[in-house]
Amino acid sequence: MIHRNSSVHGFALLMTLLVVAAVVSITLAVIELTIKQLNLTVTARDSEIAFHAANAGLECARYVRRVASSSFEVVGTPLDTIDFECFNRSQELDLTSYPGLATNGNGEIRRYAGEVTWGTNDRCSVVDMLVMIVPDTETSDLEITNLDTLYQGFPSGDTKACNPGARCTVAQVTGYNRGCSDTSLAGTVRREILLEF
Repeated sequence: MIHRNSSVHGFALLMTLLVVAAVVSITLAVIELTIKQLNLTVTARDSEIAFHAANAGLECARYVRRVASSSFEVVGTPLDTIDFECFNRSQELDLTSYPGLATNGNGEIRRYAGEVTWGTNDRCSVVDMLVMIVPDTETSDLEITNLDTLYQGFPSGDTKACNPGARCTVAQVTGYNRGCSDTSLAGTVRREILLEF
């Protein structure tokens, strides 16, 4: 006659439950890690797209500043809009205000801003350019002492000076991983580049 010990069966059931619990815990941990890695990858991709949108917009701003220099530097009344071609599309920069800038010296400051949508309408570059015009007949530099109030990336306390006859520009470009009409949607990533040239 064979006697079965019921305590052995209970121990086997307990061991089985512990093994199943461990396998389920490991599986859930791997799934959670995979989801986090996927989210990180998507965020990194979107950040890279936004950075490249800002960088491409900056190149576009440098291009338009060079090819339309006479439009930026019209003596007297500045042009309200500067039209240009960039990313195989017609674009425009509009004259806008520059409140609160403290300046020393003679010359003019003009601020132009505009949006550049490119790619398959899934990239946006917002261009904000400040152009300093100092005639070569002037004897002193034109200086802006608080440019950080207009462009947050500009170092606080630094002065931007433009020599007589020089072409001085500060451009801040904000890139988005979406088209310009969709930048307020959730999940939009924004990157900024500030350059003096």
